[in-house]
Amino acid sequence: MGPALSGLESLLRLPTGCGEQNMLKFAPNIYILQYLTNAHELNKQMEEKALNYMRTGMTNMIHVIADKVAWVIFTILSLM
Repeated sequence: MGPALSGLESLLRLPTGCGEQNMLKFAPNIYILQYLTNAHELNKQMEEKALNYMRTGMTNMIHVIADKVAWVIFTILSLM
């Protein structure tokens, strides 16, 4: 399985898009980070890249959720 799993860093993706797209790109980053940690193959550069991508993805999700909540509140208030 070694050769098949080499180059995992190239599979890291920056989570972007709507909630579903964000999670599709977010989840593999977690599994890659866990695998490399458990295999003792994680270097500082890959760890930082994965963690930065995950932080950015979570920040994007928070903004998407906040925008949706604001829209719902606006819609409810405009109906009153």
